[in-house]
Amino acid sequence: MNGLSKCNKLITQKIIAGSQLRGGYFTLYNNSIPVACGLGVVEGDYVGLYDVVTDKQYRNKGYGEQLILHILHWAKSIGATKSYLLVVKNNISAIQLYNKLNYKEQYTYWYRHKKVL
Repeated sequence: MNGLSKCNKLITQKIIAGSQLRGGYFTLYNNSIPVACGLGVVEGDYVGLYDVVTDKQYRNKGYGEQLILHILHWAKSIGATKSYLLVVKNNISAIQLYNKLNYKEQYTYWYRHKKVL
């Protein structure tokens, strides 16, 4: 659902496979159709929400919120009391959802890469 390139999918798989942290993979279905998915990773009393994505056809219908609430419920059941997430700065729909769920911006970040000459 997130449109990763083949190369980025492989990188993501390696990162996840190498983690020793407890993770939960979540998919929300509507009439047997997957409409949203995401990953929760618990470390201590924190859960990180990663790669929360709603299929383009099903956005702005509450599925992302339902998915996040399910992830948070799972995380709480295994001891997490706080959560965090990362969001792309121009992802206005996601930012509106996270604001609705009382997430507040703490800092900004960016990636850099060196051009190969």
